[in-house]
Amino acid sequence: SFDMSIVRSLGIGGLLVVMMALAVALTLVPALLAVLGVRINRLALFHVSERHGTFWERLARWEMRHALPVLVVVVLLLGVLAWPVTDLSTSGASYTDLPKSAPARQGYEVLMEGFGQGELSPIPVVIKSIDGGILDPANIASLYDFTHRISLHEEVTRVESIVDLDPTISKEEYQLMYASPELIADPQMRSALENLASEQTTVAYVYSQYDPASKGATQLVGLIRESKPDHLQTYVTGPDAEIKDVADQMYQHFPWVLLFIIITSYLSLLRLFKSVLLPLKAVLLNAASVVAAYGMIVFIFQWGHFSGVLNFTPSDSIEAILPVIIFCVVFGLSMDYEVFLLSRTREVWRETRDNTSSVALGLERTARVITSAALIMIVVFGSFAATELIYTKVVGLGLALAILIDAALIRVFLAPALMRILGEWNWWAPAFLERLWGPQDGRHDKDRPV
Repeated sequence: SFDMSIVRSLGIGGLLVVMMALAVALTLVPALLAVLGVRINRLALFHVSERHGTFWERLARWEMRHALPVLVVVVLLLGVLAWPVTDLSTSGASYTDLPKSAPARQGYEVLMEGFGQGELSPIPVVIKSIDGGILDPANIASLYDFTHRISLHEEVTRVESIVDLDPTISKEEYQLMYASPELIADPQMRSALENLASEQTTVAYVYSQYDPASKGATQLVGLIRESKPDHLQTYVTGPDAEIKDVADQMYQHFPWVLLFIIITSYLSLLRLFKSVLLPLKAVLLNAASVVAAYGMIVFIFQWGHFSGVLNFTPSDSIEAILPVIIFCVVFGLSMDYEVFLLSRTREVWRETRDNTSSVALGLERTARVITSAALIMIVVFGSFAATELIYTKVVGLGLALAILIDAALIRVFLAPALMRILGEWNWWAPAFLERLWGPQDGRHDKDRPV
């Protein structure tokens, strides 16, 4: 419930933010622009001299001359940033994700110091008999073998069940004792039998050495599920099993969501730019920015770098829903920046048919807009790192780093360098697409105003 409440809070909060942003974008901003008109430029803070060319113009010219070295250096740098993603692991929300001042975490730490990490949330295993009652000798023997097999795992500290009441009692003695349960004299054993078993069902509690909702706890759930007893049905439940099942369901369908997003994005850009390679490049570069952001998240929040500065407790995993949220936001923003760059580049290409000058001028005219918009987003998302909840830290810092990587490395350096190397292949489309959509704009009417 702790984990799902965080997820619901993030979902509702995110929905409200999106709705407010759309309302402002669709109503207030256009209205202000219409009222102000050209007067909006009267309070410009910076006036750039064109005498020696702007910074972006000089950078664009330099990059066109050194496209291959730029491409190699940026790809290597992105590889270094993305490398930690190989260690990415997801789990659920843990009490250690709360700030140290939270009463829930303080109580958990006291319990952990006194009894161990896994005492707070054992893993319940529901066992149901297939044939006969749960106390039948054959079922007791199977249950005994099952619980003792589980207890052999080094991650397990102990198992509580009707066949683990006393380590000195053997399997045969349990079978004999439960053959006549009404004759059990020990009050503790009678109480355990009443609380842990019914006619056809019993429950076993598996205590581990892991924090609740941690990576180790969810892995232990999988190990227990793989160890199936004979003639009995087992159901591993509880918070750790819920977290594992939610994550499994989420990431089982996530690849199909990715495929849908990639295909629709590619087809949209294919129709917009009438090019086969440009949409493919856009999708791949967007994916590169997301993967690099994931790598930095692992480097910071799983490996624990800068934990003192950012004031959080490192964990061996990331909350399962956060990578999905980061992907959706980053992919959308990255595609916006790519469309800015490609749209201006294509306008120049329609006029000049010169790929190098088109890429250089496209970079020159859009780089300031892209970096300025990115700077705003970096400041907004980066401010989330000052909060005390690790969820908002991961989302905010992850988005800020992803946008920084995308705007500073991919859109300014990698994308133009790659387009310079590809040359006129950027604008290639097969003949059947040209027949379907008509020729590239400007191919027969170069003098038409853009």
